[in-house]
Amino acid sequence: MPDKMPSTFNAFLRSRRSIRKFNGQRIPDEILREILETATFAPSAHGLQPWRLVMVESENAKSALGKALTEQMRSDMQA
Repeated sequence: MPDKMPSTFNAFLRSRRSIRKFNGQRIPDEILREILETATFAPSAHGLQPWRLVMVESENAKSALGKALTEQMRSDMQA
């Protein structure tokens, strides 16, 4: 049986939060690229890794995307 997980990993997992309010501070593109690249290593069904990641910066595009996702979720829940 493997040793216990490193305490830094446990601390990381226990500190995870869902952020619902943002301060508006821009994240540097280099950091965003690193986060998105790391996300492509996430597990997926059958190892297909069907990730399609896009950076949306325009406020109009963000609003349109949010509205479309809300409408789709509502439709899915009603089905």
